[in-house]
Amino acid sequence: AERMANQNAVLHGDDGEDDDDLTATAAQLPRSRDDPTLASRSSSRNIRRLREAWRKEKASTNADLPHTLREIGVTGPLDDDGAAIFWKKDRFDPLSSPEFAEISRGQAAVKIRLRDKVTGRKVVVATAHLKSGVDTKAQLTRSKQMTRIQQFLSAGCTSSSSSRNSTRPPSSVKTGGSIADNSAALDNDKIESASGGSNKNDKSSPSPFLIFCMDANSEPLEKSVVLGGSCKIGKEEFKSTANTYRQINKVLGLQTCWDGMVADAQKQNQPVPAATVNKIRGPLSDQTKKIGKHALGVIDYVCYSKNLRLSQFAIEPLMLASDGPFNRKATDALIPSLDVPSDHYPVVVDLVAQA
Repeated sequence: AERMANQNAVLHGDDGEDDDDLTATAAQLPRSRDDPTLASRSSSRNIRRLREAWRKEKASTNADLPHTLREIGVTGPLDDDGAAIFWKKDRFDPLSSPEFAEISRGQAAVKIRLRDKVTGRKVVVATAHLKSGVDTKAQLTRSKQMTRIQQFLSAGCTSSSSSRNSTRPPSSVKTGGSIADNSAALDNDKIESASGGSNKNDKSSPSPFLIFCMDANSEPLEKSVVLGGSCKIGKEEFKSTANTYRQINKVLGLQTCWDGMVADAQKQNQPVPAATVNKIRGPLSDQTKKIGKHALGVIDYVCYSKNLRLSQFAIEPLMLASDGPFNRKATDALIPSLDVPSDHYPVVVDLVAQA
């Protein structure tokens, strides 16, 4: 608590004076060993004050959406986790304006079409951040998001250079069984194009490369949901669904950078050893149900079309998860840290075109 209070004071430029009585400084935190009950109550009070200050700050940030966001159709709450795409302007030219789609309230997917100045090949790059949580409703929400992402990606993966700026959520697909079962109901030409296959509508040029990066908030070996009845998310009703990792292949038709490692783990009946997240939430977290739990495993993915292949990890992934949560190797490397100021490790890969 003392360390978090110090960090809070630094982040807010605190000069040691608690003007609004919301920011707890280190001097205010209890140090008495004679009265542990009083110390505990005082610490809890200071933690509540810190949490309230943080919530007020977040609320003020989201109070008014910038007019530029409203102009491109972002109407929901501001996603403060963010989703962005960057490219080298000396190597790539954008062929369209960035496209956005709200895949659920407050969560969006972003897409851009680029042309490689050296080879002339087109590349579609997209990113998204899926719903977090391990309960059934969260898993089903991710299934709905993946269906919308499939529509969003396939809309821009034709060989044509024309593009439209999508500012509204894609229309959802009615589901009667698993998400994978319903992929056949979508446009087959677009599915083939999105996964890097041939495009029946235009054989004059090769299909673009597709690279899709996301924080899926879901591990590769997460159990699929099988429901006794059905679950309704918005206007859609689900009876069962595959996990998010399987949907990357079944719904999006894409490969991932983790496929080889996942296949080995399944053969050996072992957990995936790599980790892209390694954190334990403290008492200031808004996600109170996750406080004290060790989030450890692969939840971030680089996905790519079948006309690409993985050459190597440009940054070797850390193998921290083979012994499960709270193992010493992982707890000694918890993030955020001074070396890794994010709560996720970077996933960086080299991809090359298939012959």
